[in-house]
Amino acid sequence: MGSYTNDLASTQSGVALNPSCGFYNGSDVWFKMVMPASGRIRIEKQNGTANIQLALYKGVCGGMTELTC
Repeated sequence: MGSYTNDLASTQSGVALNPSCGFYNGSDVWFKMVMPASGRIRIEKQNGTANIQLALYKGVCGGMTELTC
């Protein structure tokens, strides 16, 4: 597991639709991945006191479809 920060993240909104489990307000952290041949991935979070929502999308920037939230 790697660490990350949103300190220098863009505040641009309107890039993605609001996820079903929260709201996109800019300064979000995005990760890009290639789905393995098995079609299975595992996403884990450690949020401490932060209210973190995770959403999984497919597609390209400006044309993404939410798969799960």
